[in-house]
Amino acid sequence: MIRGRAREAVWQILETASFDVEEGDGLIDLSAIRDDECVVVLCSDDAEEIAAFDETRYQFRAGDEKIGCIKLLVSFNERAETENVVRWGEDEIAEYAGMAAVAGMLGLELGIDFGRKSEPKELQPESEPEPEPEPENRAAGPEIPHLPVKVTHDYAVRISGQKGKATCRFIPHWFYSWESSGEKEFRDRMVNFDAADSGAINAINGLPSVIDIADIVEESIDAEADILTPTIQRKEAEEQIIPQVIDLLTKNVRIKQESGDTISLENKIIRPDRNNISVDLRLVYVPVWQIRGKKIVEINAFNGEILCEPMDDGVEII
Repeated sequence: MIRGRAREAVWQILETASFDVEEGDGLIDLSAIRDDECVVVLCSDDAEEIAAFDETRYQFRAGDEKIGCIKLLVSFNERAETENVVRWGEDEIAEYAGMAAVAGMLGLELGIDFGRKSEPKELQPESEPEPEPEPENRAAGPEIPHLPVKVTHDYAVRISGQKGKATCRFIPHWFYSWESSGEKEFRDRMVNFDAADSGAINAINGLPSVIDIADIVEESIDAEADILTPTIQRKEAEEQIIPQVIDLLTKNVRIKQESGDTISLENKIIRPDRNNISVDLRLVYVPVWQIRGKKIVEINAFNGEILCEPMDDGVEII
């Protein structure tokens, strides 16, 4: 392990988790504080350093209270035994570094589970690999058109930074495609309204959404998942979409006329006819992990995005 680079990687991870990080005093590599939580970090493969770190108690003072620090050991030495540290090896560093990079690009806070301790692996002679356990059989729910669930339950909980119940909820959306035709004449100018496009709106709160219809699958979902019922019906959705299309296609036409030494300008707002706009609607579902801990966090189960606004009107995200 290259110690300096390991220190830089952990520094970035902790900063993304909103810790105030500083260089250590020589006995440790880093110290980090967030609210009433303190983490001290050792990046080492040296057995003697690891043993000393494992035996040493670290505290920090918060007001009049002394609080024990979390001891985080980053080590690739699988033979070094520990009892009193949170241990990160290659797997944990790779996972958290990747999560920190994504959270940093999205401007989000990274959630870290310091409760998980990775014990050193026992080095044994090579043997035949044990067969992987069969996946748990879960009851299949109804088949609905939806974006596939690509973010696992455990990963969603870790992204959220919350400890609480996680429920997969399928939020209805109206995916629409529209087509416009026709033209209008103003003075000597012809305005054409031939156009087509597509989009999606949330069928609960009416907010716009980004959905690629090519990603939609029609498969059975987990029977334990919640399927929300649309509160915006097909006709209401169409009545919301068509005015938006009309506004999009509306054009401000300016005509210039010259008479002698006088130039006059005339503006005219030209709108397409509603009857020349057709809308096709399809109900599809977006999977969302809702984690209820000290606060409610919702995560798009298709792309891992932490939602800033709730997918339905019955939830307030703090």
